[in-house]
Amino acid sequence: GFMFDGSSIAGWKSIEASDMKLMIDTDSAYVDPFYAEKTICVHCSVVEPDTGEAYTRDPRSTAQKAEAYLKSAELISEKGRTHPYLCLGIGAMHPERQWGSEKFSQLIAGLYRARPDMRIALIAGPQDEDIITEIKRHLSALPDMPAPLIIRDRLDVACAVMARAEGYVGNDTSLLNLSVCVGKPALGLFSQSEPLDYSPLIHQLDLFPASAYGTKGLIHKISTEAVLEAVLRLWPETK
Repeated sequence: GFMFDGSSIAGWKSIEASDMKLMIDTDSAYVDPFYAEKTICVHCSVVEPDTGEAYTRDPRSTAQKAEAYLKSAELISEKGRTHPYLCLGIGAMHPERQWGSEKFSQLIAGLYRARPDMRIALIAGPQDEDIITEIKRHLSALPDMPAPLIIRDRLDVACAVMARAEGYVGNDTSLLNLSVCVGKPALGLFSQSEPLDYSPLIHQLDLFPASAYGTKGLIHKISTEAVLEAVLRLWPETK
């Protein structure tokens, strides 16, 4: 590998621990078609020089971890994507913004019946273990349905997974914003704040008047049927 100074890249390494190593991926080599002189281009991974472990802030390492997640769920293979999948943001810091495990489970089950080709990836944080457990319990009544992929705690991996997804559905607007940032459509379950409208990729349900947003219990008035109808409209099955 090639040693370099990681402290020269903003946000990577402090100067007292700045040694980093570039490891060449020889399988990535190709001849650049634009240079007048024949030039070989290669991709590299950034690793810790002492341990050889992938550096956590290396974008290529993050993409490889996301790919490993998707392969483990059989959503992609060496030949490409095997199933379309949708990301669900199931968490929320405040209960008035939380749609709930029962409704998310009903949505997943309804989507499976309507579009059995579509898979689900749940994006969750450390505070969401209870809702994950409840969703698993609800879905255990459908043993033939593929288990959702669960992305925990790693926001960088979540971004990479969302970039390969059909889109995003959820009550977590932070993840909704990330979905838009990676160019994917997002259906927001808005209740305590008015729907975001800064991008044509953001979609809403149009269930409530503007004056209703912020009222207690509004999130629980969003029906599973309304969300499922919107999901099937936004992401219809393609033959």
